[in-house]
Amino acid sequence: MLLPRALAFEKLAHRRAPGWAAVLPGMILAGTFGPMTLPPVARAVALCAALASPLVALAAAMSAVRRWLLGLVIGCLGVPAAVAHLVTVSQLALSVMSALACICVGVALERLIPRARLLPAVIVMSALDIALLACGIGGHQALALAAATRGVPGFSPTGVQLGSVYVGYPDLFLAALLGAALAGDGRQSWAAGLVFVLTLGLDTLLVPGETLPATLPLALTLLLITTVPAACARFRAGLPAGEKRSRRPPAGLPRPQPAAVPRG
Repeated sequence: MLLPRALAFEKLAHRRAPGWAAVLPGMILAGTFGPMTLPPVARAVALCAALASPLVALAAAMSAVRRWLLGLVIGCLGVPAAVAHLVTVSQLALSVMSALACICVGVALERLIPRARLLPAVIVMSALDIALLACGIGGHQALALAAATRGVPGFSPTGVQLGSVYVGYPDLFLAALLGAALAGDGRQSWAAGLVFVLTLGLDTLLVPGETLPATLPLALTLLLITTVPAACARFRAGLPAGEKRSRRPPAGLPRPQPAAVPRG
């Protein structure tokens, strides 16, 4: 969430349209049912993604992320993991490339979605992710995707893995989208900390062996960051929820008159 920088791909903001919000839940549905119903199409998409990932990752490194922070993350996490033989150099390079590609797509899509449609789209995406996992479809989807993409070079079927740490593509994509939405206004660091706290808190509530989609704490963070400050501002102003401050003076009070301008 901290990697996306402010004003990345700013020219895409001129092409914002409400229809782009449907891409978020559409990605969950297509990524889940596509490999199970159309394996050849899934393999073709995976091959295109593997071919395009280096260029997309390069675009992210040049324009969408804080390069100094990216270097710090690779130096503090990736290099020690490679030295300790937790991951090979090729696996580290593939993980960094895939993560940068997800960040690039997430930042670009955030610029295309109107701000008013972003929160509903993220909530629907997270709800679909949770529902599909609760129904047991997620496991079948992972097996079908692994079978459909077997032999595709430079492609990890479901996510990025660095040693024992695993992050799915939807989680990386959504984290980048949230980071891009909050970059530049002072809330990006707070949101990243809130995601960390919510993830730990939700994990402690789970029964051992159960998993929870990482899209849930991300969606909750965006919900809290978006709604709580506005609610607090209304509370401090003494306004009930949903009521807007009127610009008209109270009944019985004279309307303010513009000051007379003396004539020269």
